[in-house]
Formats: sequence, C-alpha cells, structure tokens
Amino acid sequence: MSVFVGRDAKLFKGGTAIAYAKAISVKATASVIEEHTMDDAEPAICEPGNLTYEWSCERLFTDETYTSAILAGTDNLEIIFGPGGLSTAGTKLTGAYVTSIDESAGMDGGVIERVTGKASAM
Repeated sequence: MSVFVGRDAKLFKGGTAIAYAKAISVKATASVIEEHTMDDAEPAICEPGNLTYEWSCERLFTDETYTSAILAGTDNLEIIFGPGGLSTAGTKLTGAYVTSIDESAGMDGGVIERVTGKASAM
C-alpha cells in the first residue's frame, strides 16, 4: 500500500499494514471505584477502575482484500498514530476492533467511512 498525505494512522494485522486512517481520535476512560461510609460525606475509597479505549476515524483507506476482515469487526488490529501514517513508533492501540460503521454512499474501492471501535490496550 502507498502512503498518502493526510493519513494520520496505520492499521496493522499480523505486522502487515492493511489500512490508513484519516482524522482518527482516541478516548481513554477509567471507571471510578468510590465507596462512602455512613458517617462521612467524603469517599473512604476513590480509585480508578477498569480502563476503556475507544477510537474513531472519519475514513479508512484499504485494499478490497481487507475490507471484509475490517467490517467483520472480529480481527484484533494494531493501530499506530503518526503524521502522514508514516510512524511505526507513535502512539499504539493493540487488540483493536471495529464496533460500528456509518455508511453514507457506498464503500467502493476500499474506502470505509465513519468508523468507531474499541481496543484492549494503549
């Protein structure tokens, strides 16, 4: 696959770049574990709980070979962020998968629009 200007992340499957992402963002959140005693207004315990990593992108550019694998949402992908999609040492999401796609006018030529997903680690 060729690298195009305007792509800011690569998606990998088994070490092979299978797609480039445009306008990608990541949201990392933690649940809160909070316990109060009956006689105190302030929490007795307040700690971060489970972490969740969600990602989304405006478009994925891929080869038709990989389109069905990405759309199935079952593959563990690795996403690496970098200017122009060139970096192999940028911010990395592992265990990533697709949770939803908002298709507007067809997905011809390996272009998938408005994609969201989750990942197991960052």
